[in-house]
Amino acid sequence: MKRWIVAAALLASPAGALTLDVPGRPAVKAEKTDPRGAVVLPMAPWNGTEVPGTLMDGQIVNKVLQADIVATPPALLALFSKQLTDAGYDVHLACIDRACGGFDFRFALPIADPPAMFVDLGNYAFLSATKDQSSGIMVMASQSPNRAHVQITEIVPPGSRSSKVKAATIAPVTQTTNDLAASLEANGFFILSDLQFQVGSSQLDGDDFASLAELAEYLSTNPHRTIALVGHTDATGSLAGNIALSKKRAGAVRSVLTRRHNADRKRIAAEGMGYLSPVAPNTSASGREQNRRVEVIITSDK
Repeated sequence: MKRWIVAAALLASPAGALTLDVPGRPAVKAEKTDPRGAVVLPMAPWNGTEVPGTLMDGQIVNKVLQADIVATPPALLALFSKQLTDAGYDVHLACIDRACGGFDFRFALPIADPPAMFVDLGNYAFLSATKDQSSGIMVMASQSPNRAHVQITEIVPPGSRSSKVKAATIAPVTQTTNDLAASLEANGFFILSDLQFQVGSSQLDGDDFASLAELAEYLSTNPHRTIALVGHTDATGSLAGNIALSKKRAGAVRSVLTRRHNADRKRIAAEGMGYLSPVAPNTSASGREQNRRVEVIITSDK
């Protein structure tokens, strides 16, 4: 186990506290601050004996949130991962339930008790990240039948400000390269832009797509990786209907990957975000067409 200690030289508060945008009208249900403590920040999934991690000392801040269910735990994972990366954090572990280690992983972590925090062992997502070896954060997201549950645990230099949480529409995701492997390695996600969906449909026009051949090759080259396909829609129709449709779109893409390219279904999750993360304005036909898409994100690196 590695150990990082927050040095005295780092005690000054950062210029600005991290702000995490959480969809679904988040409300803080529990919050606790330990001015001086220590926590093991997971760096890898459960290995059969333990969760490998780094022991970090500092001010420990725990927040437990509940929100309306407007995105699945893997979709929330993608949102938080991008926000942390944009804020200068290095994401060390991003995984989904079984890929994390299921029961063993969850119960190795300091998770708050119900009813504030609830973790469905078959439907949770987790990530950990650090910044400048002085700050660390881990996020657990799951769902009960009617609510989304998120626990945020931060390790920051004593006296520093912890993160803020606000309800907001997530900013559009941008893609800077058309190289699937390079984008996944650099950013952890890639938009499968050659896939096209009609309004209200989850049906793909054919099954011969260059991006899926590349993705299958990437999975073959990186047998330790697992991924999630995340479907998206335009803003036509209700949110609930669009979340269901977007998940069907992701499932359709997974079917092509497994049927045509012999990809391992166990390594591919299929989730949906509806219209919550547009890449173009929904006020034009071309913008709505761009928003009807499927992205791939890396969910674990065993």
